Amino acid sequence: GSLFRVLRDITQHEITAICMSDNCRKLYIGDTLGKVAAHNLNSGMLLTVFQAHATDISCLAVWPGTNKLFSASWDGVVKIQSDERHRRPQLKAEFQKHRDGVTCLACSPELMLLATGGADMQVCLYDLKTLKFEHSFSRMQHVISGLDFLGTRCLLVVADQGGYISLWRLRPHPDKWTR
Repeated sequence: GSLFRVLRDITQHEITAICMSDNCRKLYIGDTLGKVAAHNLNSGMLLTVFQAHATDISCLAVWPGTNKLFSASWDGVVKIQSDERHRRPQLKAEFQKHRDGVTCLACSPELMLLATGGADMQVCLYDLKTLKFEHSFSRMQHVISGLDFLGTRCLLVVADQGGYISLWRLRPHPDKWTR
């Protein structure tokens, strides 16, 4: 590919996380002060400022097909906020289930689940329908480095820094919460 555009100096602080909106018209940017903001993809213009975290943003993701934005920080806090376009964003849920920083997150629209992995060596699951904490896996022996869903098989794939990959059955599978 070739370089198309460079957006310079659109934030005052170091960028620690970034993702695109579902319609690919916005950039969601998280920084070292815990600030999360939406910027126009073409101009870099600031569009929306979301409720900030107390510390650096570690992860950002969107819930495809909705106006929901997930943000996580190095103090273990996970927030679900709505991007209301011309109105002030709304905090829909906030969780503090990790004892250390959140290192990764993934959303499964098919299973209506959000998964977060952390430096505390655990994975937390949140129900996106009720916006409540649902379950955690804490049998890992290393920091969680990545996770992803295979919704059609009711599976969560978890990778850790020790080189282990584990597959977890999820609801509505009859053997949910097992490896």
